[in-house]
Amino acid sequence: VKLWNAATGEPIGTLEHFSADAARPIAALTFGGKDGKLLATAGDDAIVKMWDGAKKSLVDTFPFGTETPTSMALSPDGKFLAIGTGAGAVMVGDLATRKQFALVRTHRSFAHTGDVNSLTFAPDSATLFSGGDDRAIVAWNLARLQEDAILSGESARVAALAYGKIDHRILASVSSDGTLKIWNLDETS
Repeated sequence: VKLWNAATGEPIGTLEHFSADAARPIAALTFGGKDGKLLATAGDDAIVKMWDGAKKSLVDTFPFGTETPTSMALSPDGKFLAIGTGAGAVMVGDLATRKQFALVRTHRSFAHTGDVNSLTFAPDSATLFSGGDDRAIVAWNLARLQEDAILSGESARVAALAYGKIDHRILASVSSDGTLKIWNLDETS
């Protein structure tokens, strides 16, 4: 994993998730935590490594689920790590206790049908949004570990999600056909 200075475009460090002689890909990564300096990486071995991005040092290593992740997100408060998989699963882990929970939609075996392509937390870390190949965006209540709402109307698979940093009622989604949607969460609840 290469770290870059966004202002200058210069590389500032390298973090090795796998040993240098292993030609294996990083499957997902995310920055997060209270100060935004916590970096999580995961490989095809379902091992998560937590890094201090500022110090470029390894903080922790632990197994997370059994499948290769397709997406990851750290909660803004640094308490939770969410991982989506190609099998449609969404796993949430409490980083303090290491307990892991699978989020399952009502009347379904998994969170999504197909890949979970994007995950994002609400600024209060109480809600997680997941988007996948099934064109669904699911809002998860983490206190109850269940779905709160399903946002429908995507024209193709959900490729990316981003939560509004200034206006906390706004969620943006991008579909694989290039469509950008802005969701007013006050109107969907």
